[in-house]
Amino acid sequence: MIRWISLILSGLFLTIALGQEDANSSDLKEQELQQLRERVAALERLVQLLQSELSALKRNGAAPQTQTQLVALQQQTEAERRKLEEELQRELQQGVTPSPAPRPSSPSVAYGGGLWQALNPDTSVIANFRTGFRGKRPFASFMGSEFSEAELAFQAATDPFSRLDTFIAVAPEGAEIDEATLTILDPTFIGLPRNLQVRFGKLLAPFGQLNSIHPPEQPFVDSPLVHRLWFGHVHGNAHNSEGEETIPAEGLFTGTGISL
Repeated sequence: MIRWISLILSGLFLTIALGQEDANSSDLKEQELQQLRERVAALERLVQLLQSELSALKRNGAAPQTQTQLVALQQQTEAERRKLEEELQRELQQGVTPSPAPRPSSPSVAYGGGLWQALNPDTSVIANFRTGFRGKRPFASFMGSEFSEAELAFQAATDPFSRLDTFIAVAPEGAEIDEATLTILDPTFIGLPRNLQVRFGKLLAPFGQLNSIHPPEQPFVDSPLVHRLWFGHVHGNAHNSEGEETIPAEGLFTGTGISL
């Protein structure tokens, strides 16, 4: 019996709670509807106000203020444009003479370029050092090292037709001119054939392939014994003149001139 009474009371409480929730939800919906009605009424009043203002403007025939400002701005711009056109027309009628264009300046010519190049030749220094070792194993017995020779080279074009090459050998015994030559690159200015190249000065004897190579540039540590016995340490150089002429043929042939 008590259980049935408790079930009935629970049902009553549940019904009351659901009724309260329905009442609360209905109140919220009613409030939202009331707010929407107020907004619609405000919009209707605004539309009516705008319609009344528009009808008043139509009856009076007056343009809105913004349109009046645009028209005034256009008129001001048009007046300024007409003023500028009148000033330009007056200047054209006065016939203002244009200022003369400046005369082009003559290009400056620099003289003495070849002289400065001759005073500043291409310079190079090549040093040759030798070191000796003795023994079966590498670096087993160090025999010492020595300075063999240094070569100073000065080369420059003296003019468009010739160049000067000077090689100075500096050894522990002293310094000497190893080779000093003046090469005629274009012999036509002295009446010689174009394919003839002439060299004057102290030359290495043009014998074989090794003798014309300077010692620091040779592919050997020491010059070959036959070469040293035959030419000595001066490579057979002397005050020489040499001419080489290229003969046009299928191969390349050169003829060696006179050594004095």
